[in-house]
Parts: sequence; C-alpha cells; structure tokens
Amino acid sequence: MIHRRFLPAGLLFILLPGAMSALDDPTPLLIGVPEIDDGAVATWRALTWEDFNGEIGRFRREAAGILAQVFVDQVAFDFEPSGPDGEVTARLQRLRVYAAMNRLESKYKAGSRSEWTLAHEQGHFDITEVCARRLRGELSTAELSARADTEELAGQALAQQIERLYRQSVTSCDQLQSRYDGETVHGTKKSRQKKWWQTIEQWLVETENR
Repeated sequence: MIHRRFLPAGLLFILLPGAMSALDDPTPLLIGVPEIDDGAVATWRALTWEDFNGEIGRFRREAAGILAQVFVDQVAFDFEPSGPDGEVTARLQRLRVYAAMNRLESKYKAGSRSEWTLAHEQGHFDITEVCARRLRGELSTAELSARADTEELAGQALAQQIERLYRQSVTSCDQLQSRYDGETVHGTKKSRQKKWWQTIEQWLVETENR
C-alpha cells in the first residue's frame, strides 16, 4: 500500500513503505518535468493571451496577472534498517519539481492585452521556472535523510526537511516576483523591463541543466 501525505502549496509526498536495500547511488532520481497543457493548468512554456481566463476589475492598476507556482510531487523515499536497535533511515529516492500556471485564475484587464504586457507576464512565469530549477538542483544534491524508530517517523522527519526547503524556495521566489513588479512598475517602465528580461534570460541559461 502506498502512503500519501498531502501538504499545502503544491506539495504531494508519496511515501513508499517497506525496508529497501541502500542505493548504490544516493543521488535522488529526478523525474522528467511533466508536459501539462489543458484548460486549467499549463507547465512552463511560452504564454498566449488564451492562457488568461479571468478578468481584472477596471479600477485595478495592473493590466494582467499570472498565477504560477513551483510544485514538488511524486516524492518517494527508501527505508532501510539502521543499527541493532531497530531504527530506520529514510532517504530521498525520487522527486519531480516543476513550474506551472493556473490558467483559470490568471487574469487580464479588458482592453489591455498587448504584446508588451504579455511579455511582462512571461517574465513572471520564467522567474517561476528559474525558482523550480534552483529548488530541483538543491533537492538533488542535499543528500537528505532522517533516522527514527519507525518508517513512519523517519518518513515524516524527511518530509519536513523537504517541506522546509520548499517553503524557503517559495519565500525567495515571492520576493523575486515582488522585486520584478516593483522595479518595472508592473512592466510600465520600459528601460527597467528590458534589463529584467536580460537578467531572467541569463538565469534561464545558468539553470538550464538543473
């Protein structure tokens, strides 16, 4: 039986029960990024205005708003005996980390659908992708493990470690998104916007293999 533990903000941990032998390679398997593109959700790609299905009130300042976040799911642990006292060590065996947008909750203001505004929103989505790549790299190299009296306790402790790293990533990403909007004034300061696009493109290149 597979144990599932649900956590907020896009986290789904799938814990594999049963003692397993140690892996020859302790590096977690990174599952390929899913290609989701339906009426509700889309993983990272180039945006079109058809991805924005909500409307912003005419008295709001911003012309559009994308709802995107980093997801961690399909996380599995290996469990193995640790010592004569019956303790168990849980190690991260695999995971999937990716950026996705909610197409139903991404919004635009009537009369404001320009290519410039869409490119600004693409910048937000690209930043989310950069955050996903950075977190993926961190989780794959952190050599996370937890030791406890039972598989359940060891799994819970390891899940908490991953959740802590995830929440740190979310906080950092939120701050970056706020800086992006603040410095570009939601994309209305064109010279600053162009500099941000250059910076984001550089980040995407730097994290391409994560």
